[in-house]
Amino acid sequence: MADVAQSPGRSTRRLVAVAGAAALVALGWLGVRPAPATEPLARAERLVLVSVPGLRWQDLDAVDTPNLDGLIGDSALLSIRAIGTSTSLLEGYVSWGAGNRLEPSGAEQLADVVDNCAAGFAAALADSASGDLNGAVAGALGDSLHGARLSTAVFGSAESVAVLMDGRGCVDRFGPADTPVFDADVTLVEWRGLEAGGPAADRVEAVRALDAAVASWTIPLDAAVALVAPTAVDAGAEVTVVAWRSIEANGDPAALQSPSTRRAGYLTINDLAPTVLSVVGIEAPDSMNGTPAVAAGAVASTGERVQELADLADRVAFRDRAITPVVATIVIGIVLCLVLWWRGRIRHARALAAATVALPTVAFLSGVTDYHLLPLWVYVVVVIVAAVVLAMAAAAAAQATSRTTPLATVDILVGVLWLVLVVDLVTGGRLQINTPLGYTPTVAGRFQGLGNVAFGLLAVAGVATACAVHAVGERRGRAVAWWAGWWLVAVGTVTAVVVAAPRFGSDMGGTLAVVPSIAVAFAVATGRRIGWRRIVVVAVATVGLVVVLGLLDHARPGADQTHLGRFVGRLLDGEAGLVVRRKLQGNLELFTASVFPLLGMIVVLLAALYAWRRRSELATLLRDRRATRAFLAGFGTVAILGLALNDSGIAVPAVMLAVAVPWMLVSVAPVPERTAR
Repeated sequence: MADVAQSPGRSTRRLVAVAGAAALVALGWLGVRPAPATEPLARAERLVLVSVPGLRWQDLDAVDTPNLDGLIGDSALLSIRAIGTSTSLLEGYVSWGAGNRLEPSGAEQLADVVDNCAAGFAAALADSASGDLNGAVAGALGDSLHGARLSTAVFGSAESVAVLMDGRGCVDRFGPADTPVFDADVTLVEWRGLEAGGPAADRVEAVRALDAAVASWTIPLDAAVALVAPTAVDAGAEVTVVAWRSIEANGDPAALQSPSTRRAGYLTINDLAPTVLSVVGIEAPDSMNGTPAVAAGAVASTGERVQELADLADRVAFRDRAITPVVATIVIGIVLCLVLWWRGRIRHARALAAATVALPTVAFLSGVTDYHLLPLWVYVVVVIVAAVVLAMAAAAAAQATSRTTPLATVDILVGVLWLVLVVDLVTGGRLQINTPLGYTPTVAGRFQGLGNVAFGLLAVAGVATACAVHAVGERRGRAVAWWAGWWLVAVGTVTAVVVAAPRFGSDMGGTLAVVPSIAVAFAVATGRRIGWRRIVVVAVATVGLVVVLGLLDHARPGADQTHLGRFVGRLLDGEAGLVVRRKLQGNLELFTASVFPLLGMIVVLLAALYAWRRRSELATLLRDRRATRAFLAGFGTVAILGLALNDSGIAVPAVMLAVAVPWMLVSVAPVPERTAR
C-alpha cells in the first residue's frame, strides 16, 4: 500500500508562497532593469564613408597599417547578412542604402551612371522593393540626406552609387575611386581588391596598397569617418569590418553596438544608414528597421582591439562549421536510442540516452573556452568524450542518492541543462552566441536573448525538471510529496520569467508557448481536468504577461528597447499582417536553407513510428505514470506552440527530442534484471 504524504500546515504553505513570490519579484525586476549605459556617437558636420568590400579584421591584424589604424576608433564585427545566406556586393550596397534588407534587381542597368544618376537601376530596385516583406525603401538614405539639403558624393564603382543615391538613383557627384574629393557633406570612397579570395601574400599587398591610399587622401579634420566592409570575401557568409572615428576621438575607443543587437561588438548592415543619419542630425525614416550605433564602453587600444576582433571573427567562422557535426551527433544519438529501445536493448539505450542529453550542455559550456582554436574533428571528439564523462558523473550521483531520492541519471542531466541555460540568460547570455547550439551573427536573427534552439532545449528541460519530483515518487511506489506541486510551479514560473523578461530571453513566441505548457503539465500532474474555462484563463494570462512586458519595454527609450519592445511597436504601427507573413516565409525558407529541418523531420517520424507500433504497450505503461503523462502533455503543448509562434519554428520541436526521447525512455522502459551467471 502506498504511503500517504502528510499535508503541510497552513503557515508552512504561506511561508513557501511568500518566499516564492519574493524570489519571482526579484527575478522579474532584474529582467526589466535598464540596459547598461551607452553613449551616442558624436555629431559631425561632414562624414566620410570608406567602403572596402571583403576586408576582414584578420587582414588588419596580419599587416602593419598605421594609416588605416587612424580611421579605427569605435569598432565591431559587422553582420552583412541581407536576404540570402550570402550577401553579394550589390546586395550589401542596396541594403546599406535602404537601412533594411533588400534584394537587388536591375543590376544590368548599372553599366553607366549618367549625369551622376542611375535612374533605370533605381526604378527596377523600387519595383522589387514594393513587394518586399521587410518594408524596405530603395534609396532611403539618399532621400533623407537630400531632404535635409545635404550634398552627397560617391567615388568608386557604379555599384557603390546604391549607398547614397536617392529614390531617383542620383547623387550630387560621382567619380573614380582614385581621385576622391571630400567637399560634400557625405562622401563615400570605395576601394576594391579584397572582395575576391586569393593567396595570402596577395591580400597582404592589397591591404598595404589600401593603407598607402588612405595616406594620400585629404580627409577633412572636421569629418567623422566610417570604415565598412559591406560584403565578405567571395560573397561568403562571414562577419566583416566596421569602425567609426568620431571627430571627438580624444577618449578611449569603445565597442560599437545598436539597439538591434544589444550586444557590444556587433552591428548589422541595416544599422549603417540610421547611424549615418544620426551622426548628421537626421531622424531615420520608418522604413529603416536598423537602429543607430552607440558606443558601449571602453575597449583595448586599437592594436589589441583589432587582434580581439580578428580572433572573434575566427570564432564565428568555426562555430558555423561546427554546428553541422554537433547537431548530426545529437541526431544520431536520438536515433540510436530509439533503435535500441525498439530492439529491447534497454540498458544500452539508457546509457546512450544519458550521453545524448549531456551533449547540448557540453556544447553550450564550450563557449567559455577558446574551442575555436582546435581542429574541427578534435573539437567534435572532445564534445563527445566530455558528454560521456558528464553522463558518468551524473550516473555516480544518481547511484549515491538511489536509497533516499531515486533520481535517474537523465533526471540529473536534464536539470543541469536547465540550470546552465537559466543561469546563462540571467547573467548576460554569453553562451547563447557563437556556440554550436546558439545563434550566430552570420544569420543575424538574434544577437541577445534566447534563440530558437536554446528555447526548445530550455522549455523541454524545464518541463522535465518540473515533473521530476512526481516521477521520483512514482518510481518509489509512494504518494507524491506535498511540495511536488510547488516544485513544478516554481520551475515552470522561473522558466517563463527567464524566457519572457526583456533583459533575459526577450522571446515573445517562447513565452506564449512555455506558459501554457507548464499549466497543462501542472493540471495533468495534479489530476485536474483541463476544461475550456482553464484553457481560456491560461491563454488570457499568457497573452496578458506578454502584453505587459512588451508595453513596459516599448515605453523605454528606443535605444534601450529589446526585440520584444520593438515588436510591440510594429504591431501598434499596424504591421501585424506583415510580421505574420514574414514569420511564415522564414519557416518555409528554412527547409531549403539547411539540412537540419530534414534531419529533425526524420527523427520526429521515427519517434512517431515507434509510438504507433508500441501504442498498446505504451498505453499500459502510461496508465499508472501520471508524471510521464504530465511531461508528454507539457512537451506536446510547447512543441506545437513553439512551431507555430517562432521564426524558423520547425527547429523547436526537432531539438526538443534531444531531451524528450531520453527522458521518456528512462521513465517508461523498465530496466531488465541481470541474469545470474
